[in-house]
Amino acid sequence: MAPTCFDGLACWRNGRQGLKDVTTEIIRPAGGMQLPRGKAPTTPLLAFEEMFTQAPLPNAGYAALAFRLVKADDMMLKTSLASLLATHPIFAGRMNGKTVSLTNDGVPFTVALTREATAPNPIKEADLLKFSDFRRPGLVARGWEPLMTVKLTKYRDGSAVLSVTRTHGLADGTTIWALMNDWARIARGESEPKAVRNVEDLARQIPNEDVFKGLCKEILNIDPDENRRQAMMTKLMFRGMAPFKNTEFLWGLCNKLHRPRVTFTDGEMARVKAAGTPLAGWEGDSWVSTQEAMAAYFMWTAAQTLLPSDTKGTAMLVLLLDVRKALGVHPGSISGSGVAFAKSTFEGIHKKSFREFTKEVHDKCQAASTPDRVKKGWQLSAAASEVGIPYVTFGAMMGDLMKHDVALMLNNQMKRTMPDFGPAGSGGAAQTVVTNAGPTLFFPLEGGGAQVYLDATFMAKANTPEKLHRFLTALQDISRVDSDKIETGDMENKPLLQGAFPAGRAAKLGA
Repeated sequence: MAPTCFDGLACWRNGRQGLKDVTTEIIRPAGGMQLPRGKAPTTPLLAFEEMFTQAPLPNAGYAALAFRLVKADDMMLKTSLASLLATHPIFAGRMNGKTVSLTNDGVPFTVALTREATAPNPIKEADLLKFSDFRRPGLVARGWEPLMTVKLTKYRDGSAVLSVTRTHGLADGTTIWALMNDWARIARGESEPKAVRNVEDLARQIPNEDVFKGLCKEILNIDPDENRRQAMMTKLMFRGMAPFKNTEFLWGLCNKLHRPRVTFTDGEMARVKAAGTPLAGWEGDSWVSTQEAMAAYFMWTAAQTLLPSDTKGTAMLVLLLDVRKALGVHPGSISGSGVAFAKSTFEGIHKKSFREFTKEVHDKCQAASTPDRVKKGWQLSAAASEVGIPYVTFGAMMGDLMKHDVALMLNNQMKRTMPDFGPAGSGGAAQTVVTNAGPTLFFPLEGGGAQVYLDATFMAKANTPEKLHRFLTALQDISRVDSDKIETGDMENKPLLQGAFPAGRAAKLGA
């Protein structure tokens, strides 16, 4: 149930229209009994994880992951979910201050039958509001709402959309994908789950306050004592605005659910990578990764098409990286905060060829992504939360982003394994996926390739319909990378590109 009548109206508006039957069942751990909060065992949260539980819905504080299934057996899904919760009872518990009480209160599982013929493919990001059971993060943090919800929307042909929504405080991207595949393995009757919860392994990595101050000076070049008041004000403002941001999100008024979506085939990404690979005889490495080449392509195209010729052409790239390997913890460690930010800055990118810029992206990303740098970045953020100023690192990073002409924060999910909830030929394999997590998001595409959701921070310069069309058109014209010609003219007053789409390509752009 939604916590207020106002949210109830939003729930009806988003998800109840067009449905002929909606039922909700509470799924508890198999063999477990519901326990009073005062008698239930507890498990602690890191302060860094607690911070993520307070993030508003537009910032993925309670994020959804929705899959299109060719077929779906709701009884099998419920039974296997109960088995998953028996292994990971924390997701069936409730928040209790800085801990989770393992009360076995359970996970609401909603089944909705629709009058429509078949599940959409792809799923629109804005439709997450009708396919998902979102809860307000602040109420989740108080223990009034569940840590996870599931909603299965079934269509007349047997296809379905399965959406799992959870607090980011317990499950970051790595965790939720591990859980989805554990759930799928249980449904197939296969191996034991691979995700584990061992918060002590992470807690041991958090430095003391003296080391934290040193990291602040080394990485951010700030004195945390001098920035403490500003960090506290940022925290109060962030949490004070959260209820309004949540309402805006639930009513579909938030641009976070309307990110431009573009797609690339494997061949197109290989072409971009080849065009960005350094030539023989160039100094340094003779290779670039696909992630580096695609990030360079997005930033370079934005600079070429949206920046005036007299600008400095400054840019900042932030990669969201999984820290588990760098910290030496289990790769399936359950946490909401297993992420670090690898930051690189650039100048004059609109005056460089694509190959030159891609090499620079590679060199700087390699330096920023060493295990030592990744570990220190996570330790900085985790220690900031422990000493009570969790937003000092995010405030400093966002301040840096806003100073640059082009700013890209990239969350690469291309190597995720799509879950398969049934044996071969059953139709239980997920085909496509969508999420409201961000910022700019790379996701695998059915049949190969990538779908990319472009965040508002990156799209800041495309602030008119004409500029947006110009940029997206240029972005899909892959042939632009084949020339080392540098476009230094003022794109501000140039006409929109014409004929840049191959036949049928325009249909691949969508909100």
